[in-house]
Amino acid sequence: MIEDVQALVDNEQMEMLRGRRGLPLSTNTFDYATYHNLDEIYAFMDLLVAENPNLVSKLEIGRSTENRPLYVLKFSKGGTNRPAIWIDTGIHSREWVTQASGVWFAKKVQTPLDTSCVPKGPQGPSATVADLMERTVLRHHQGTSNHHPL
Repeated sequence: MIEDVQALVDNEQMEMLRGRRGLPLSTNTFDYATYHNLDEIYAFMDLLVAENPNLVSKLEIGRSTENRPLYVLKFSKGGTNRPAIWIDTGIHSREWVTQASGVWFAKKVQTPLDTSCVPKGPQGPSATVADLMERTVLRHHQGTSNHHPL
């Protein structure tokens, strides 16, 4: 059991302050593992836009009930009628990790990636169908199934 929770909280806050002696100068030095307030998240968004002006833009989409600006990041190289993905974070105030996930995801989206796609397993769908047929026929012939094989 923890004897003095306040001391634990105070130590955690000191660690957080020590790590934040000023906002990061780039998204590479942003600490994704700690809580960030709205100003820090908006500063991260500004950094991401500054680092990638041809890909990322920050748009105000409205105002909160407290009249704070609501911003989104748009990742685009131009064009119209293109598919889009909406990543919504920070819906509930106590779920601070969603904001951390959102800024981490934003950083990853703008990072050039080597992508590989494996559209199917190495044996392909024919192996699955053959295996299913074999098991179904075997059950049918053993009298354990009333189903007709495929």
